Amino acid sequence: MEELVQKYLKDDENEKDSLVKDIILAISTGSGSILQLMETLHHDLTSTDVDVRLKPVNLLAAVLSDLHPSCLKSKESAVIIEFLCQRLQDHFSLQSPTLKCLVALSSRGDLQVGAAESIIKILFKEVHVPSCMQSDRRNVYELLANLLEHSTTEVRNLGDEFVYGVITAVDGEQDPRNLLKVFDLLYSVVRSGFDLSKFAEEFFEVVGCYFPIDFHPPSDLSENKVVITNKELVIGLRRVLTSSLLFAPFCIPLMIEKLESDVQSAKIDAILTLKSCMNVYSSEDIKSHVKSLWICIRKEVLSSNSKEIEEACHDLLKRIVLVLSKAPVEVSKKSELDVFLEDVKVSCLPHLVDHLQEVMAWSSSKLMISCSEASKRSCEIIVSSMVPVLLKSQDKKDMMIAEKRLAMEVLVNAVKSTSLHEFKDDMGSHPLSEHKNDLIELFCGRLSLNEFVHLRTIALAGVAALCNLGLLITPSEQITIVHSLINCLNNEKDTAILNDLHMTCGFLSSKWPDVAIAHLLPVLKISLTGIFSINQQDKTKCLSTICSISTRIEVTSITCDLLMEQVLSRNVDEKNVSTILACLDSLYVIVKGNVKDKSTVDHFANVLVFPLIETCVKLSVVPSLPEQCCSTCSDLQSFSSNCITWPIMQKACEILRTICQQLEPGKIADNICVNLKKIFLDCDLVSLDIKIDKSTFNPFLFTKLPLQTRLISILTATICAFHNKVLFPSPDTFLEKLLHLCGETIDQPSYASASKCIAGIINKQKEPSTAFLDKVLQISDCLFDDSVLVESKVAILSLIVWVTKALVIRSHSYTMRYADILFQLFATEKWGKMAADSFDIILRDSEEVLSTSCHAVVRLMYKQRFFQSVLPKLTTGFHDTEEKQKSMMETEPVTENSNLLSQTKANYLTALSHLLRYLPKQVLNQHLSSLLPMLIKSLNSDEGPLLVSVLSTLYNLTQEAKSSVEPHVDMLLEHFVRLSDFKANMHVRIQALKCIGVMTLLPVSLVLPHKKKTIRLLSCTLDDKKRLVRKEAVKARTEWCLLGDV
Repeated sequence: MEELVQKYLKDDENEKDSLVKDIILAISTGSGSILQLMETLHHDLTSTDVDVRLKPVNLLAAVLSDLHPSCLKSKESAVIIEFLCQRLQDHFSLQSPTLKCLVALSSRGDLQVGAAESIIKILFKEVHVPSCMQSDRRNVYELLANLLEHSTTEVRNLGDEFVYGVITAVDGEQDPRNLLKVFDLLYSVVRSGFDLSKFAEEFFEVVGCYFPIDFHPPSDLSENKVVITNKELVIGLRRVLTSSLLFAPFCIPLMIEKLESDVQSAKIDAILTLKSCMNVYSSEDIKSHVKSLWICIRKEVLSSNSKEIEEACHDLLKRIVLVLSKAPVEVSKKSELDVFLEDVKVSCLPHLVDHLQEVMAWSSSKLMISCSEASKRSCEIIVSSMVPVLLKSQDKKDMMIAEKRLAMEVLVNAVKSTSLHEFKDDMGSHPLSEHKNDLIELFCGRLSLNEFVHLRTIALAGVAALCNLGLLITPSEQITIVHSLINCLNNEKDTAILNDLHMTCGFLSSKWPDVAIAHLLPVLKISLTGIFSINQQDKTKCLSTICSISTRIEVTSITCDLLMEQVLSRNVDEKNVSTILACLDSLYVIVKGNVKDKSTVDHFANVLVFPLIETCVKLSVVPSLPEQCCSTCSDLQSFSSNCITWPIMQKACEILRTICQQLEPGKIADNICVNLKKIFLDCDLVSLDIKIDKSTFNPFLFTKLPLQTRLISILTATICAFHNKVLFPSPDTFLEKLLHLCGETIDQPSYASASKCIAGIINKQKEPSTAFLDKVLQISDCLFDDSVLVESKVAILSLIVWVTKALVIRSHSYTMRYADILFQLFATEKWGKMAADSFDIILRDSEEVLSTSCHAVVRLMYKQRFFQSVLPKLTTGFHDTEEKQKSMMETEPVTENSNLLSQTKANYLTALSHLLRYLPKQVLNQHLSSLLPMLIKSLNSDEGPLLVSVLSTLYNLTQEAKSSVEPHVDMLLEHFVRLSDFKANMHVRIQALKCIGVMTLLPVSLVLPHKKKTIRLLSCTLDDKKRLVRKEAVKARTEWCLLGDV
């Protein structure tokens, strides 16, 4: 220990840090103690030379700052504190390290009784804080805060002495770093229970002088420096200003003064501070300032152009009214709330009486509504005075439509404000009880004014507000309101009004489900059953209304039955298909909007799943007509892919998928799985109440009638959408049959559904069968067999792509074995383009299957991982193909083989562009050096989608990785200008022009030489036949014209 200390006391600055660590280690391991350290330093600590005494105190400060609390005993701490208090009385140069020591000791929280008092007294006596350095002042504030936190009782006993000392210490602080500590310290003093009555004004003045804070941190700070923000300072100051009731006589006048400032930030800060004050102050504290506050608030709302200030003023007004509402009421005289609201009415109500001027009337009404929203009592006073005046104005014959509209909007807001408060069940206590009949008559009457769209819109908002009034509206009045909405539904033609009308009906249904069931639903049912006799607009209106009112389980259960009845009762033919699809669309909307509630989802599973499956199965086994089911199907032996039954199956599957995604594991899900096995594996249709010969139904057997195999889409929509914990029976059997179907069928909907279903099952299995994956790989050999039908190859390729996607998402070890098949296909003439485009399918998010909503197993960063795996093969394959093409061109002219090599190169680039589209930018930037040359070469392609993808990537790179793009400026500009005239694809031209424009962000020295030529070439694109292209051309040309201008 002594040796280490002596080394430290020498002047070798380079070794001091390591020596301090060694001393701390010695104390920590028990080979020394802090008292031994002080004994070793005794000679230097008692030296008459100040510089000599300074070194051991610095060492002590360094050790105590990093020493673990457990290494210091309380007795040792007491000795050190006594010593340090003496050092504060020593030369001023010793104060800085002494304060560091005291801060370290005070933060431990185990000071002996009396230590805190001793430190505080000697600190206030010997240290003149305002004259200290910034770091020393900060240490003083931290020391006081630590003592107040850990020795609260002892510090509180100091009383006025401590409060006065703190005020003196922090007075005049200007450094923003210290101000945060000051604000925290002062807030702690207030909240610790000190009696501040003697020093309230002085205390407030110490912090009030900082208001409002307008601080901007310097922009040249290094990364290691802590940045103090203006927001932190504002919040810290506001906490202190609003921390005590004693500050009210000083704080409110100060804030009112700042409200008259011309600086918007000061106004907002003052309003927000007053809002915080209202959480602390009582009505007694603010009553003398209420009138002044109201004048300021009204002035700001009526004259301010700032929406932020206006909203803040409304919030402040609500807080003031709420504080006044909590004051005790004396029977013999008016309450403070009554007096205040009387001023509000006198100031605002006249603007709502005669000749409503839009700005003044609207602003005044919002002020009154804010008061109404604040408390129940204020709502009674304000609404009782507003509503009669506004109702009376509606009867004036000379009133303009704009004035009526404004008065109705204010009425609606007044009605809405009453719903924020709870009134007694008896109608007499409600402020609208005397006027509800007039309101119902007004709003319902305005719904029939066909020539005034705006009035009908506001009337619908008024009806919705009435629906929210609870027991105030009697059952008979509810029926009146419903019938007015029904009349409006029957007559309304305006689309915007219809949307509002549907929302109002939905809100009514959520509040009064019994009334909607008894009166609204029967009307809709009549319209629905007569859906053939009405036009398309009426059909849409009816179904939209049914969807909108399906917000409660009581209503939803009936509407689902109605719609399902329509689906099941109609023959599937060209005449009925639009109606069936419309009903299924409505069912989907209802299900989608109600799946958050578990009981509702269970209900959907019970009443919709099997009827929908039954509908699809009937489509496949019982064609609607004896000769044909639609015009695209010539006879029973030839069903086209455009058969009208397929869209019905697809829509039914959307509904099934939505239900199964939200269905929790349990009996209902298990029952569905068991019945699916019976239907698909056992060909047993008893659960669907379909009686046919088993031999005529086999959804896994491809015949000349593909309708049955299209039922596989039901499996994809159910078992692939269930939660992972739902175990469906015989998954291996399902996989085998699905695989067999993929190898046999040539029907696109069938093999696409089967491929997706296989992918979904594989992805969710805990351990996918390697034997099955190997079998799929064996089937892929057919892709290279010329004897296999082209249609069968397409089906097999679809299977490979979807299985690859399933493996990629869960990062399976077989991923690259499947990806290699796709790479091999790049070199084939027929399948290369399709294989390259499949990379888009692999990484694109799918809603049908393999998504998080379908509970798929999705590993983190699987896209990046897949990219890292296939990138070497993509780059190597591209460059090898390029070398082959070069060597071939040297020996032979253009041949079929050279054309195939060109297409192969394009395939590699297409796959790369698809990968880059889904790649995070951070990963992309790591590979730019190798990828940019390939991307630039791909710009020679004639494939529109490929060019759009590559141009989009280059556009982003030019903005975010300029240094990588700079070496290729000349070549890129040449390509961009050429592609801006790409006739075959408008989107290529638009993206090329965007790239030209963004090139101006590169260093001026690089792009300025191209300015004249680029502007001249862009002039041609200004006459493009497409408006969107012309618009982008103008933007790009403007950027280049401004290039280089100061």
